[in-house]
Amino acid sequence: MKKMTVWQILTWGVILFVIPLPLVQAMAVELPSLYTSTSLAIQIGSIAYVWMLLAVYLATKPKWLDRLIGLPSIYFIHGVLSMLAIALAYLHKEGTSSYGWIKTTGNWAFDLFWGLLVYSLVFMAGWLTSRFKPLLWLKKQLEILFKHELSVWIHRLNLIAVLLVFIHVQLISYITNMTIYIWLFNGYTIFVTGAYLLQKLRSRYGLAQGKLTAIQPIAANFYELTIQFKSHHALKLYPGDYVFINFPNIDHLKELHPFSILNSVVDGTITLAIRGDGDFSRAVQHAKVGSKVLIDGGYGRFNPIIKQHPDDELVLVTAVAV
Repeated sequence: MKKMTVWQILTWGVILFVIPLPLVQAMAVELPSLYTSTSLAIQIGSIAYVWMLLAVYLATKPKWLDRLIGLPSIYFIHGVLSMLAIALAYLHKEGTSSYGWIKTTGNWAFDLFWGLLVYSLVFMAGWLTSRFKPLLWLKKQLEILFKHELSVWIHRLNLIAVLLVFIHVQLISYITNMTIYIWLFNGYTIFVTGAYLLQKLRSRYGLAQGKLTAIQPIAANFYELTIQFKSHHALKLYPGDYVFINFPNIDHLKELHPFSILNSVVDGTITLAIRGDGDFSRAVQHAKVGSKVLIDGGYGRFNPIIKQHPDDELVLVTAVAV
């Protein structure tokens, strides 16, 4: 807690308590008395769904939230929130009974969430694999088969699981008869769906376009890339930011990947130094000069942090490969 900023604490509080509260209150008022004995388990399932939706929303990398708490914190909340939602889903599953398609869709969703959780802990949770060496070793061994792009697509199966939960709820008649609750439930779903689709449309049609103008080795397994983008005014880049890039016309490089900017962007040119740690960063070293690049950015809190401490002395430490 001592390392958390005020904005991070507020974000956790809003996500865990404030946003689910309207649904909790609506269900407490409208739930038929016949289901009083299982009301807690039903409420838990409702909260789990809201947290699942919020995890999807956080996956869209909202820039306004990035500038407040940083994208690493967003990803951390996304991961922890997903695990908490699955834990609540298990309690909901054990505390309620259902039949037919209601049970089937619920079980399918839970099994899919559980499988994706195990997969994500190995391939998507860098904050975890960096702390547990055996898990990092396992990840490197399996990356031969499960490339970065494949992992991203597998992770997107979470959307199918969320859809199954949505169908699961829509099949429960006493839930759909609760007017206020179902309006809120559908409203939350529509908002997150809209945010996700908008982000996907932007990633496909609205990103800044650039061209790889130079690539050169600067050390063993370390390359410097220079990218000139066409409309630099479309990007708000500050010193210390990082960007997501992809190469839409090159196989295995079509999914966005983050890299830090080395230079101060003043002429529409960005310089990246990329070490070949993963399959994407190794493959990008073989990209051809002139290749089309899509850029999403900027992200990061380096510049805001510096502005918050204008009178402090700043020491930058770097390692130089020789």
